[in-house]
Formats: sequence, structure tokens, C-alpha cells
Amino acid sequence: GRPLTAEYLPPAPAGVRVACVSGQGADVGVLRNLNPGVLTVSLAVLLDARWQAADADAAWAAAAARRQVWKGWENCGVKPEGAPYPSSAVMPAADGGYAEDLYAGNPSTNFTTIRLPVLAADAAAMRGPGGFATRDDPARPLILSWRAFADADGHTIWIERGEPAPGAPAGTQGFITLFLPDT
Repeated sequence: GRPLTAEYLPPAPAGVRVACVSGQGADVGVLRNLNPGVLTVSLAVLLDARWQAADADAAWAAAAARRQVWKGWENCGVKPEGAPYPSSAVMPAADGGYAEDLYAGNPSTNFTTIRLPVLAADAAAMRGPGGFATRDDPARPLILSWRAFADADGHTIWIERGEPAPGAPAGTQGFITLFLPDT
């Protein structure tokens, strides 16, 4: 295996971290060639015993009702252009879908945002047991899933995972992203 090269330990909530290994650069998240040259790839999101699986549909509805925004930390927040920064922002919609703003670059340099809308039926499948087969990059078929976790203090976090779909080409790279409420 590759040695751990970076980790992201958010200041709050407690008991959460992202572990990363050296990255390949162009295949992060669901879109190809977003932040080519990224230095790390998220290997795992680690949760301590404070965190338990939560009802994803109920947590999703609550977040949409509060108009909550989640910040995604992929690749430990490491960007080649500067200091660690979230990789995206997710805005759950009342209909069950969402919009994700994917960040290309870093605010300190060449920053742009790409809006990726996701239909309610697709988001519901992602919260379900089988996930959703993405159509975003046919050369890199992934099964996307969302999982919610809550602690006793009332915090909810989300983990999005993209796993290579059955029959994907050898070497297809998946991803994992930690999403925290934007406070």
C-alpha cells in the first residue's frame, strides 16, 4: 500500500477525519479533469464511536428544510494551487434532489465553480442501499452513494462515495468525500 500522505481533521465536529494517500490528479469526484495535479486522493473517512448511521432520507429532508449547505472535503482539502480548501458545496433541495458546486482551482488563484444539478430520483437512489450508477463520465462508470451519520450532540455529517461500477475498466478510481454543514 501507499503511505498516508495527508489528513484532514476538521475543527468541529469532533471524532471525524479524512485520510489520504498520494494522488493521481485528474480523476477526483465525478468529473474528469477537475483540479488536475491534485496532490492526494482520499482513502477513507474515519469516524470514532460518537458517530452512528442516521436515517438518510429524514436527515436529507431536515437539511433541505433548513436550507443547509454542506462543504465537501475530498483529497484532504489539498490543492496544488494553495492551502487546503473544500472541494465542493452541496445544497439539498426540498424535492429531494440537490445542486453541487464543484470548485476548480483555489480561491487564492484560478478559482471557478461548476454547477452540477442532481435529480430527486437520482439522489434518492444514492441514499438507498444499491446507490446510483452515474452517467457523468461514461469512461469511468461509478456507483454513487450518500450516507448520513449523527452524533449525540445533534451534528449530522454526510459521506459521498463513488465506487467503480461492475464491469468498469481496470484501474477505475473511485472516491470518498466528507461533507460537513457550512457554519
